[in-house]
Amino acid sequence: MAERDVLSTTTVKAAPEAEAAGKHGLTIKRHYTKPGIHPFDDVEWESRTASLQNEKGQTIFEQRNVEVPKDWSQTATNIVASKYFHGKLGMPERESSVKQLISRVADTIAQWGIEGGYFRTEEDAQAFHDELTHLLVRQMAAFNSPVWFNCGLWHKYHRHSEGGGWYWDPATGGVKKE
Repeated sequence: MAERDVLSTTTVKAAPEAEAAGKHGLTIKRHYTKPGIHPFDDVEWESRTASLQNEKGQTIFEQRNVEVPKDWSQTATNIVASKYFHGKLGMPERESSVKQLISRVADTIAQWGIEGGYFRTEEDAQAFHDELTHLLVRQMAAFNSPVWFNCGLWHKYHRHSEGGGWYWDPATGGVKKE
């Protein structure tokens, strides 16, 4: 597999063993996306304020200029911004767009698939990435909270998650505790 851009933000290159295994990997058929068209390009985006109030009506969370798909509900906007955006509120490195959140997760999972030799071709890897992105941005599928909290933190920001979990170490071929 040659180098390629995932979302034009991250250059990825398969490991040599994954490249050899690629001939036997998965073929991914596109159902919702087209080659060369990013799933985000088919979505109308808008900027909103995400806000949560307590039982007394006092604001307990607010983030302005949150970029979300226009067809997402205000409830979805409030949840994604208050629970799943990474970074400290008010700091410039905090995520402020659903594009950042979904890219962090989808880019990372696609990269892991490439490195693990899961895809037959580069086109299959890109199709997987694009289909996953489409499903997430259209709210046709969603991960559970630990995925949104942790997936891609190292890949995108070179930060470890705050949890003390387990991970697969491809170098040793085994599971390790953080």
